[in-house]
Amino acid sequence: MKMNGKLKKFICVLAVIALTAVNLAVLNYALRDDYAYSRYQPFMDHSEDIDVVFIGSSRVVNSVNPMQLWHDYGITSYNFGNSAFGIENSYWSFRLSLRHHIPKIAVLDVFGASRPETDKLQLGLAHNGLDMYPLSLEKVRAVRAIYADPADQLELLFPFSVFHNRWSGLTLASFLPSGKPPVTDTNGFEFFYAREGSVPQPQIPENETLDRDNPPLGCRYIPEFIDLCRENGITPVLMFIPHEVEPERQREANTARLIAKEKDVVFWDLREDGFFNDLTDSADPNTHLNPIGAAKVTGALGERLSAGADGISAADHRGEAGYERWDALYDTYRQNLKTAICAEDSYERLLLRLADDGFGAYFLTFQGYEPGPEEQALIDVIPHNYGFESGNEAENPENCDLRVYVYDTETSEELKIFSFRRMTSEDTNLPLNENE
Repeated sequence: MKMNGKLKKFICVLAVIALTAVNLAVLNYALRDDYAYSRYQPFMDHSEDIDVVFIGSSRVVNSVNPMQLWHDYGITSYNFGNSAFGIENSYWSFRLSLRHHIPKIAVLDVFGASRPETDKLQLGLAHNGLDMYPLSLEKVRAVRAIYADPADQLELLFPFSVFHNRWSGLTLASFLPSGKPPVTDTNGFEFFYAREGSVPQPQIPENETLDRDNPPLGCRYIPEFIDLCRENGITPVLMFIPHEVEPERQREANTARLIAKEKDVVFWDLREDGFFNDLTDSADPNTHLNPIGAAKVTGALGERLSAGADGISAADHRGEAGYERWDALYDTYRQNLKTAICAEDSYERLLLRLADDGFGAYFLTFQGYEPGPEEQALIDVIPHNYGFESGNEAENPENCDLRVYVYDTETSEELKIFSFRRMTSEDTNLPLNENE
């Protein structure tokens, strides 16, 4: 009888522990910050057929489009970039991802190699690259490698501890999948619909590098990334995304070139391709690319990977059995782009959207309207420009200056008619021409 009493107590303790664990899991699901999950859940659920991953900061997020790689080259890929990530954060997030899937090729953007030991990523952003991974010894190791403060470690290992203050916002939907934001339809890529030129920078010689004797934190993780890839049978590639960048960023690229040579890996410095145009391709000064620049970078990477440049080759899986989900994913992506175009109310963003090969436009001008130089530069980039003509004033009841007819190039469907008037008779500056 005494043994039975102890057994009952033991069972009750186990039941309490199990119930507590379940409650914490349910509450963590309801209270969590969903960015990491919405961004990476497709990778966690469907990573078995991904051949190439792209790793780095928000420059990668806004520059490499897996949907374009699939449609144009049949390459299966995932954009593993994350906003403000240093190479050390990217390394550990990528390392944790290998517990779920080992790709054939991993491409690391070396932007951020100069980040010093004292410049830690803000915890709020660190959650974006870690919260989707379950607690494990490897995750503990990752967090401890970057953050020395026990309080910071606790927050990143147990996100529930910082999300408890969201109780007031809980609803029934918070506990259900239907109440969560939709997951990415672009395999991690995000469009940056903006256009702003950069500040011209002095060009430094290639022999100017970061301090190799006492390398900054980000730089130290580049060889670690290469070794990690090789340990797992992955082909590592280093790259630098084109932009007008400061001398310190140029030193990052120069240093990566030396590391690549020392470690016998490929370094793709996309600045050397010469396609970057600061007037049309830049989303903001000296950092991110807009959709025009992203299409160019993605195309350059697709050409290299499909042609086997420098011995780095990715297969074309279009039409292969077992890859049907990629066609379905691309169809969803295209439909969402069409929906966004139909809802667009900014002329500048519309022109940026039209840089996509799947859309075309026909332009009618009225009242002597002539495009400004920045506007004309964007119009010239449109791959399917069906004409730019003067309209009949009798057919201009809204008294507009410009009317744009937007089409789906695959179906010839008319998606949108966009009209606007200049704010003044002399003004053709794009940022002011946003009135439909």
